[in-house]
Amino acid sequence: HQRAQYLRAAAAGLPVVDEVDGPERRWGQAVVHVAKGWAGTLADADAAETMLAISGRLVVCGDNQLGAAKAIARLGDLLGQSATLLAQRAHGRIAAFTRMEARRLHPHIQPSHIPLAPPGLASAFGGDAVLRARAGVFSGDALDEGTAALLGALAEHPVAPRRILDLGCGMGHLAIAAMRRWPAAEAHLADGDHRAITSASENLRRLGLSDRAVVHWWDAFEPAPAADVDLVLINPPFHTGVAVDFGPAKAMFRAAAAASAPRSTWLIVANRRLPYEAELSRHGTLRALLAADGFKVLEVRRG
Repeated sequence: HQRAQYLRAAAAGLPVVDEVDGPERRWGQAVVHVAKGWAGTLADADAAETMLAISGRLVVCGDNQLGAAKAIARLGDLLGQSATLLAQRAHGRIAAFTRMEARRLHPHIQPSHIPLAPPGLASAFGGDAVLRARAGVFSGDALDEGTAALLGALAEHPVAPRRILDLGCGMGHLAIAAMRRWPAAEAHLADGDHRAITSASENLRRLGLSDRAVVHWWDAFEPAPAADVDLVLINPPFHTGVAVDFGPAKAMFRAAAAASAPRSTWLIVANRRLPYEAELSRHGTLRALLAADGFKVLEVRRG
């Protein structure tokens, strides 16, 4: 699902596709990497089960810090079989299950319905609306507090933009809210998680906004996915796996600079303890708009 992994595999000369289509039950083995959240692991295992031939092997591997042991045990309970442990080390493990006749995992995947904005802000963005997320998308079970904080700043933004860029868009909250507030604006939404851009595309279509939006499957270290944008919205990740990693956020800031029109504004939300100010101040005039409930919203003005 991750664009970065796709690009690495392609660079290594492996045949890669962004989605697997075609007849079910045709593969002899599928490998699932344990995700940071259980919903993502379950969704990936369900997709793998769909593609496996009867008696095919479902291999599950992952870092113990991501909860690999617990995820393997939970999958075993749902599949009604014990895992065959293939390898176990201090930091991770690999286990295998056998594909049975009936699909066992799909009934346990729960659809998510997340409000576009907190109740007090909904009127600023065209009224109540609900977004849907594929299992495993960031904050797929509730409105993220950081996103809610940035929505508060967006509701107060005084200038109507022409072109919006939402980097790390997830299911589309920020760009969709902005498009509903400013009906003449167009938007580019970008994320490295294929499930996220699929969710964002579906939400745009359901809300009648697809004709004003372009969605990009994009890794932060690739060239900027748009140009001449005058409003950039960023809720950057700060983990790679379980490790704190500021690299993707800094790459997003560089992409924002490359994508920006000569006069533009960026709105960034982050955990209050994350040290983004020095990096952001290199790109324009920086000021803090909000600091509350563990989050801060920063504004960068250029030109």
